[in-house]
Amino acid sequence: MIIMKTKNTKNTKKVTKKPDFVVDWTNIETYLDVPYETAQAKVRAGLPISQEEADVIEKMGFMTAADIVDACVAEADKHTTVIEDDELAEKMVKMIKKHIAKKQPWYKRFWRWITFRKNK
Repeated sequence: MIIMKTKNTKNTKKVTKKPDFVVDWTNIETYLDVPYETAQAKVRAGLPISQEEADVIEKMGFMTAADIVDACVAEADKHTTVIEDDELAEKMVKMIKKHIAKKQPWYKRFWRWITFRKNK
């Protein structure tokens, strides 16, 4: 009788865990940047985001738009001059209206020039 011993071999597999998504938090400046970056990483990985993360994205978009509007208003204020003298303001408005007035056709202007008449 022959007894054979079988060799017990273990089949061990190397288990590697791969993350579902990778979040980059190196440029975080405000408390809203953490959920924003997390949601952005989930979207890049093709995973669904929660309603809270969608709300944060909406809030960040609103804040960005508000910052842009504020910058535009500040830029417009740099080129604005306030005139506090009423008489001077009225004179300037009259001058502006005179220069923007509708131009007469060339033949009417020519006729007035020939007859030495003023524009009425």
